[in-house]
Formats: sequence, C-alpha cells, structure tokens
Amino acid sequence: MKNLFFCFLFLAMQFPVAVMKAQVITVYAEDQCNGTIEMLKQLDESGIKYTFKSIHNANYSGEMYAKVRAVFPQYVDYVQPLVVVINEKVLISPAVLIVKKYAQPQIYTDWSIQKYLELAYPNKSYEYLAYIDLGGCELTEIAGFEACYLVNNINLRNNFICEIQNFEHFKYLSKIGLGGNKIKSIQNVEKCETLTELELFDNPLETITRSSYEFLKQNFVKIYWKYWEDPIGIDELIGKFNLTIIENGVKYEKQEIYQVALTAEQEKKLEVFRSKMLEELNFARTKPKQYGESRLKGDYNQGLDNGAYLFMQNAKACKSLSINQILNKVANQYANLLAAINGKGHDELGTAESRIFQTGYLGNWYGENIAFSNVEKNSIYINPEESAILFVKQLIIDADVPDLGHRLNIMSIYFDEIGIGAAENQNADFKYNCVQNFGRKDVK
Repeated sequence: MKNLFFCFLFLAMQFPVAVMKAQVITVYAEDQCNGTIEMLKQLDESGIKYTFKSIHNANYSGEMYAKVRAVFPQYVDYVQPLVVVINEKVLISPAVLIVKKYAQPQIYTDWSIQKYLELAYPNKSYEYLAYIDLGGCELTEIAGFEACYLVNNINLRNNFICEIQNFEHFKYLSKIGLGGNKIKSIQNVEKCETLTELELFDNPLETITRSSYEFLKQNFVKIYWKYWEDPIGIDELIGKFNLTIIENGVKYEKQEIYQVALTAEQEKKLEVFRSKMLEELNFARTKPKQYGESRLKGDYNQGLDNGAYLFMQNAKACKSLSINQILNKVANQYANLLAAINGKGHDELGTAESRIFQTGYLGNWYGENIAFSNVEKNSIYINPEESAILFVKQLIIDADVPDLGHRLNIMSIYFDEIGIGAAENQNADFKYNCVQNFGRKDVK
C-alpha cells in the first residue's frame, strides 16, 4: 500500500492544480491491474470524483487512443499504462509497466531492464513503479531496477536469468515471478525482507544457500514450483528438487559427511539397539494398555508420567512399524551430526522434511523424534537393549514438551515405517542421542 500511495502522490505533485479543480477525471486501465486497483482506492479515499473505463472499452480505441499515442509515442503498443485524463490532459501513470516484446521485437536491440525503463518513461518517472511485467524479454540478469525502489510485484518469467541478485534495492517487493529461467541456485532472497511469494517453476534448481533457506522458512514465503499448482514451503521444495543446502560455499552432500565409521562391534550393537527399539515401539502401538501397565505404572504412581499412563490406557491400537533403510540412513546421519556439532534441534542442517525427502524417500508422510540423555544406561554401546527401552519411554512420557509431539508421533496411525539412528559424544552437552524418522509408504 505504501508504494502505491506514493504513486498517487506523484500524480498530485505533477498536476496539483488540475487535481484540485478538475471537473472531469477519467481513468483508463486494465480492470485487474494492481496499479489500477490501488490508484482507484486512493482516489476514493481522497473523495475525488472520477469515471473509470476499462482499457478494453471501445472508447479507448478512438480519440482517447490518439491522445495516448501523442503523449507516449510508439511505445503505447508495447506498454500497458494506467492512463489518467484530467480535463482532457493525458497522464501516463508510472504505476504499471508491462512490456509486450512480441508485438514488434525488432524495435529492441538492447535487451536490458534499464533500456525498457528509459523507453517507457523518458522523464525517469519509473522510480514510482509499483508493478513491472517483463516476461519473455530475453533478459539475462536482475539488474537495472535500482531506481524502482517502490515496486511491489515483478514478473520476469521466461527470460534467461541465471542468478537471483540485487534484491537489496527493493523496499516493498512482495512478489517476484522467475518461472522459466535458468536459475540453479536460490540465493540472496533474504535481502528482500518483504518477500511473500516467489515463483520458481521450470528452473534447473540444484542448491540453496543456508541464509536464503532460513529466510524463506521463517517468513513462510509461498513458493510456486509448478505452473498452476498450489504454492509450497521451502522444505517441500527442497524435497521435490533434491536441493543441496550450501553454507559459506561448502556443499553438504545429503549430510554424508556425517556418516561415521563404526567398528564391527559397534555396528552389531547399533543393530541390537534398532531391533529392540522397533520391538518396543510396536509394543506401545499394538498393545498400548499393556505397555502402560508394564512401562509407565511406576512413574504414574509417583506422578512422573506426564499423563502418559492414562493416555496409553485410552489409546487405540495401531499397526506395527517396519524398518525402512533410507529412513535408517537419514536418522543415523542426523544423530551423528547432532553428536558432532553439539546440536539439539530438528533444524541444525535443513529440516526433517528436507533431510528425508532429498534422500529419495518416496513416502507421503514424515515425522521426527529426537531424544537426549546423559545417563549411561542410554549408551547404545554399553546397554543397547536397555537404552532402546529407556529412549522410547522417555519420548512417550514427553516431559516438558507442551504439545506431546513425540508421543503423538509414536502413536500416530499415519505412519507405517521408521528409521532409527543413535550416536554418542562424551564431550557434548548431551552424551547420548537417538533419532527416529517416521514415514508412510507411498500410496498410489
């Protein structure tokens, strides 16, 4: 709204007397144009009376068309302006620029944004632009917009743009269309703090920088990944395109850097741990009442079960989980990562969603549980079976977790397979950790 308010101020500054004393004001424009809608809103709020006529109206093709041509010579065929007529004086508003390159492409020899702006706005009033459409104009970069700091919507579809850059100039930009370009890396978008929608379909996407990832996630930016499809979030985009997250120029190739080599004995104990944990999880899922009596009754009697005992007494049984080797790999790599960097959350490198789906997992649901401990009984290499029992119990009790998300994941009817990982680091804040990645087989 702010940028378009300035647009109207520009009108007032150009014709202050005409606006105040005008008896006849006519606005010719596209009905659904962003600039049109906001301009009319400003006129309404100011109390100025006017007549609106669609740019497709027959009245536009006669005398009015000739007047516009006189003011805006040959370029009127390639630019759809917002036209305001005050007492028969024609003003081409700088609110909207839409270049129709394919009308007469031979006119243009220099395919640059700056060239388009100079052609359309020889008086350099383009600094007040609110909407720019330069789709299909053979542009190779996002540059030349430096003066258009008020723009809030840009369409740059079907060009030859290879890099996302120069966003720092936009103070109000909320939407940008970059579908059908040659962009391989999502970067620099965090420099546009007001961005809410980003169109990226039909681009050969490969990587995303950590800073851009965090910005898109934290600001819930809608991403259009396929033409005419509903927008998705950045985690889902990473999964669909198998994107690699880059930080400081370093690629983390699906986190395989955190695949720790184990001794034969450690591998054996890890498998014992996994087998026992799967058994324990399925005990809870298929026989919740018995699980509560066996594992939680003592804590319930001491008031230490966080409501888990009664929850399990009333829970409905659900089907057993089976091991999925891809999820096993994801869970174990993330457990190793947490141990290596003293991590404590789900988003230390990407998210659970991105980590799961970028490995090629084909399921259509996902979930993740993480548990930590400093109790030696939780060591998978000393007490693999007891450790498995204790970690499952810990996650079902879910102490200090208001939404009980770990417990609900374990008892969810939507999951039918799981990956299990665990790692240790005696120098970390929590010496022992366990990661559970849940999934559901793809239902065709």
